[in-house]
Amino acid sequence: MADEWSDSRRRVLEIVAQLAADEPVQLAEVAESLGGHSNTARHHLEALVKSGDLVATTVPSAGRGRPPRAYAPTEQGLATLRTLPTDPHAEIIQTLAEVTVGSPEAAVTARALGEAWGRRRAANAEPGRDGWDLALESLEALGFAPATDPSGETWLRACPMLALARTNPEFACTLHESMVQSLLQATGATESAVVAPRLVAGGCRLQRLPRRPARSTADQGASNTGR
Repeated sequence: MADEWSDSRRRVLEIVAQLAADEPVQLAEVAESLGGHSNTARHHLEALVKSGDLVATTVPSAGRGRPPRAYAPTEQGLATLRTLPTDPHAEIIQTLAEVTVGSPEAAVTARALGEAWGRRRAANAEPGRDGWDLALESLEALGFAPATDPSGETWLRACPMLALARTNPEFACTLHESMVQSLLQATGATESAVVAPRLVAGGCRLQRLPRRPARSTADQGASNTGR
C-alpha cells in the first residue's frame, strides 16, 4: 500500500487532475511538472490507469512508431484525491481559508500569510541571491513546477494546494502571489509579480512586473492635502 500511494504517485494524480482540466495531458507535460525521468512518470501513470484513477486515450500521430497516450482523471480518481491523507501544512491553510471564506478578512488573511511566508524564505536564503531566481527556486521546491517559455513568460504548471485552489481560488492565488511579492521585496529585487490564474490549460502565469517606487511621506501628505 505504501508503494501504491507513494508521494510521487499521489503527485502524478494531482498533476493530471490539474493539467487535464480542459483536455487529456500527455507524458511529457506530466514528467516536466513532476521532475525527474519520464520513465518514472510513465510508471505512475500506467499504474493509475490500472487502478481506475486515470483513463488513457491514444493521440493521433502523423509520424511512425507507437502513437502517444494522453491521460485524464476519472470520477474515481477525483474521489481518490479527496480521500487521500492531506499534507498537514496544506490542511492548516485550507482550514484558515474555510474559516474566513465570505468574510472581509479573507483576502487580508491570505495576503498576511503569504507576506510572512515570503519574508521567512528570503531570510533563510543565502545573502545576495537574485530575488527572481530565488522566487523560482522557492516555487520549484514548493511544488509549483515553474517553467519559462521561449518568449520569457513564466508558467506555474502545478499547484501543491490543488484542493484549496479548486474550492477557494481567490484565497489560494492571493496567498501564493503575496508570498512571491514579499520574497522579492525582502531581497531588494527591482521587480514584483502577479499571478494570473489558469490562462492556459493547467497553468497559471507568473507575470514579472517592475516594482512601483514607494511613495514618500511628503508625497502622501501632498496627496492628502489636495483632496
